[in-house]
Amino acid sequence: MVAASWPKGPVPWLLVFGMATGVAGAFFPVTRSWPVIKQTFQLGITLFRSLFGYQVVMGSAIVAHIVEAAIIAYMCAKNKVSTKDTWGWAGYTLLIGYGAIHHLKACLKQAA
Repeated sequence: MVAASWPKGPVPWLLVFGMATGVAGAFFPVTRSWPVIKQTFQLGITLFRSLFGYQVVMGSAIVAHIVEAAIIAYMCAKNKVSTKDTWGWAGYTLLIGYGAIHHLKACLKQAA
């Protein structure tokens, strides 16, 4: 049994925070005046040269996380992980992306 477990350390929390502020700034105009999101929004506009460019990048990140969640669901099915744990792993992948896939691989290797 490979139960879904949150990776140790501060990096996963920083990834969640970065994704949340990026998505909020790109797609929710009312949040753009909030202190941290305001800086994230300005940085996004500067780096990606326009609101549209910023939204394309953040939208692509969302799509990438959804694809990664589908990949992890396949990996769980292939390794006969329970449905409950599969949902847990997919949820973690939606939040932190590839790091969850790497963590699942390590857990599967340890369980074998």
